[in-house]
Amino acid sequence: MTALWRWTWIVAAAIACGVPVPSPADETIAPGIRYRVITEAQEPQVIHVLEIDRDAPGISFVSSVGAAVRGSETVAEMARMLPAERGHVLAAINGDFFQMGGESYRGTVQGTTIIDGELVTGPGGGHAFCIDREGRPAIEPVGGRFELSWPDGTKTRFRVNSSTTDFKSEVGSADVVLFTSRFDASTKTKAGRELLLTPAPDSPQLPLRVGQTYVLQVTEVRPGADTPIKPGGLVLSLATKAAATAPAVRAGDSVTISTAPESTCAACETVISGDPLLLVGGQIKPAPAKGPPARAPRTVVGFNERQIVLVVAEGRQPRRALGLSHREMAERLLELGCTDALNLDGGGSSTMLVAGQSKTPVEARLQRPVGNALFVVRRPAP
Repeated sequence: MTALWRWTWIVAAAIACGVPVPSPADETIAPGIRYRVITEAQEPQVIHVLEIDRDAPGISFVSSVGAAVRGSETVAEMARMLPAERGHVLAAINGDFFQMGGESYRGTVQGTTIIDGELVTGPGGGHAFCIDREGRPAIEPVGGRFELSWPDGTKTRFRVNSSTTDFKSEVGSADVVLFTSRFDASTKTKAGRELLLTPAPDSPQLPLRVGQTYVLQVTEVRPGADTPIKPGGLVLSLATKAAATAPAVRAGDSVTISTAPESTCAACETVISGDPLLLVGGQIKPAPAKGPPARAPRTVVGFNERQIVLVVAEGRQPRRALGLSHREMAERLLELGCTDALNLDGGGSSTMLVAGQSKTPVEARLQRPVGNALFVVRRPAP
């Protein structure tokens, strides 16, 4: 029996008997990175904590959507897909809220995702955990005024790599959506109108980045019906309602798009979204519950001036872990020394991967496929 399974049996037996649970020694994953489990017996809780020193040598945070924005994989599967040049995965947690139903747009996420500086999804409401080019963390609002300017000067808001409003989405859609090759091989639309676009020679080139203005040439206009997305190309999709009122455009025309952000995330290399805010400047944001707390598994990212902290609380297991409300999680993050923290997708999505092992749930086969994930990696040697 491995040490992990021995400890699991000890915890389970202690919780079943209602006695205090001993805490195992901290496990050092790499210099400056420590993993531990916090257990509580009176109202049973199991909380997994990964603490990363902000000055840990050779460590970076990267995000991933797996094979594509559309579709979903487990955190472990995404870890295996991460290219070696992006680093060796030391740990990971699940990320943003995502579309679970509907094959066409399953896996699309609610908020903004930035991967190695590339704008992959967004904008969305709520907030995001951001890492800038210097490795500094922040939690920022992730709205924005992504605008398309038509040849006649009229303007239209748009999103990147989401569903159009012709699809009933759980996590947000738009009348106008700009698809990149990060989305999938095609747009998966069923109606509307679509424009194939390519950056003009004097425009910033792909990949898309936040805080840029692009001049795009229209190469083809076609009915919205699952248009292929060529590598290095873009497809602008207008939902049925938007197509009926949009200005006339033909091949050879140019449109302009702006990806102006609401926050400072234009300078960020890694962005992954969530909600609600749990801590801001050491102050708890969720209000006290008026009734019984809404407890569930939770995934959270937090930080202070010395550390970045990833936390996953198990839940919905009456004899092992009840789960935490947002406020209860915020209280525990304060105890861990965090000053700022953001809630990510929870419930059955909550997953922590450490040193190649799934910590939540204990068996990797029980992991839920998710929309994106946040990874702690050791950077490749120069």
